[in-house]
Amino acid sequence: MIGRSIKWYNHYMTDQKEKNRKKIAGFFETGSKKDSGCDRIGLELEHFIVDKDTGKSVFYYGEKGIETILKALSARYEEEIISDAYLIGLKKNDCTVTLEPGAQLELSIAPAKSLKNIMDIQRGFIEDLSVLTDPLGYKIVCLGYREKDKAEEIPLIPKNRYRNMDAHFKKTGTMGRNMMRGTGASQVSIDYRDEEDFKKKFRAACFISPLFALVADNAPFFEGETYKKHTLRQRIWQNVDNARAGIPWVIDEPDFGFLRYAEYISKVPLIVHGDYDDSYTTKTVDEIYSEREIKNNEIAHAASMVFPDVRLVRYIEIRVGDSMPIDMSISYAAMIKGLFLNEKWLDIQEDRFAGFCTADIKKAKKEIEEKGYEAEVYGIPICEILDEMVCHMSIKLPRDEKHYTDIMSDMINKRQNPVMIKIKKDKNQMYIKDRKR
Repeated sequence: MIGRSIKWYNHYMTDQKEKNRKKIAGFFETGSKKDSGCDRIGLELEHFIVDKDTGKSVFYYGEKGIETILKALSARYEEEIISDAYLIGLKKNDCTVTLEPGAQLELSIAPAKSLKNIMDIQRGFIEDLSVLTDPLGYKIVCLGYREKDKAEEIPLIPKNRYRNMDAHFKKTGTMGRNMMRGTGASQVSIDYRDEEDFKKKFRAACFISPLFALVADNAPFFEGETYKKHTLRQRIWQNVDNARAGIPWVIDEPDFGFLRYAEYISKVPLIVHGDYDDSYTTKTVDEIYSEREIKNNEIAHAASMVFPDVRLVRYIEIRVGDSMPIDMSISYAAMIKGLFLNEKWLDIQEDRFAGFCTADIKKAKKEIEEKGYEAEVYGIPICEILDEMVCHMSIKLPRDEKHYTDIMSDMINKRQNPVMIKIKKDKNQMYIKDRKR
């Protein structure tokens, strides 16, 4: 009798797990844009506030800290985001300002069809912020990693989610502290029409992501020293938590789709339970919701607690770009928009990567880290794929948006990226200063 009860219970648990995974897959299905097209683009851009004289970062606490700046900025927003009585974000209809763990300011711009609208929102944010930071002797910096600061010097903002993540990543890798406190990113989101469109775009994004990381590389410094290799943020993320970072293993499965991605996020330790219960946990979604149906807000939370290079959250989020100045970040977003609207380019990638897997992506990352534009990936020189991207990136964009890709296409044609341009600019400025002396 006891054995029969155990068998029934195990069957019930397995059945509930499968029901929850199907519900998660259904949640992703609701992100499909069947009738409205897929020409929207979303942009999230992280910013550092630094002292103009020393180059050292401004942190959350203190009379002239980020909290004080946020409070002054809040008059221009409709809603404040509070955590444990601390102000940690602001919202209005077209964008949200939130804080990353080390007090990086992230501007999240709602998905829109117009690149000009996105650029205007970004510029407006910088203008509003500069009015507050300039009198304090601060400047706004967009980089992939802080120039002057070491991770150990950077306090976390007052948010339990980040405290728990910080503790968890000490057990799972060697660079979680660097990722949370030191990095700055440009993240671009795109839509999908249906599950088939999702699969094609998601796999293409995964295989091309190491190349996106190279053309958007803007991290010349690491822990206060010059970084001499390429794509620093890729290196950092590979040493954070293999279960939730990198490339989702499920893209190698022949039946990859929404249900497989649901399986991926269901097997990863959640770290924190959710928005209303931020206590620490090492349990997975499968374990936490083994006896009841998972709710939509819990699915959204679970989807946000994995950090792969390409992520599914009812849209596809490409997360490998470094934080860059406005003109570069908009050009990067325009490039991605143009490529993923281009069915011919997507078909080429589908054929090219049909025989490759996640292990090949890891090899590509390593090659690019060591050799940059001289790398060979997926059996061919990287520049062949990049030149192909240049040919396709603006074809499907509206006429009034084609010019936005110019900066990216020009950098690729010259075999440059933001970090190379910054280093050259800094050297020229140093030369001018020396000449004046």
